[in-house]
Amino acid sequence: MKTEGVGLKFLRYYAAPQLISFSLGFSHTILFNIPKAIKFRCLKYKLLLFSPNLQELRNTALRIRSYRPPDPYKGKGVKFSTEGLKLKPGKQRQR
Repeated sequence: MKTEGVGLKFLRYYAAPQLISFSLGFSHTILFNIPKAIKFRCLKYKLLLFSPNLQELRNTALRIRSYRPPDPYKGKGVKFSTEGLKLKPGKQRQR
């Protein structure tokens, strides 16, 4: 998973090993508890998730993505790294 946009990032709490903080452009940070079956690496703008249980991995990734899905016009938000996003055209200027 990766973020697109200004000010969107993932932070890991080292005091609580399964806790991630999301800074997603809101006025507050979002704390998310990762299940113990899922291993993760937290880079600044990327979040790598690993698990042998594919269903639990998919559900966790979709819950993280639901906090800030990609905007259809600019593409800003949390998206999967393999996700191809087709952007909508904006308003056309009349002459």
